Amino acid sequence: VGSVHCDLEVPDFDAAPLAISGVLLTSSRAGIVPTLPGQHVDALRKILPGPPTVVRAFPMSEVLGLAVQIYDRESAVHHVEMRTTVTGTDGREVFRHDEQQSSTQRAATGGASPYTTTLALQSLSPGRYTLTIEARSSLAPALSARRDVPFEILP
Repeated sequence: VGSVHCDLEVPDFDAAPLAISGVLLTSSRAGIVPTLPGQHVDALRKILPGPPTVVRAFPMSEVLGLAVQIYDRESAVHHVEMRTTVTGTDGREVFRHDEQQSSTQRAATGGASPYTTTLALQSLSPGRYTLTIEARSSLAPALSARRDVPFEILP
């Protein structure tokens, strides 16, 4: 029996013109852990290749999958540039994936849309890295939102 005391930040995604939810990570081995079915789990299966995991250390043989929700409140037609990068502790970028989403895709969902991508770790060396997901509006290039997730690749 015990207690944990911590501050919890609950973002107001409706307040910011552009925001990113927290990052859900999965890996090619995450499916080994039994996961109970349910409405939310079934919804995640549509966008992730496996169940979300809290693990942040992965063998080189794994493939990571990630998902975030993009909240874009701008009503004018534009696009959001999505960039996923992985950088080493030395600041060197070792992976980059760029993608664009049209605002017309998000119109039906009230400005929210999922963003997913995968990353094969076999091309990276063992060590510590930071995974960064960044969204930038074409209407205001200075306007951006990002999330950083530290992780480790094991030999």
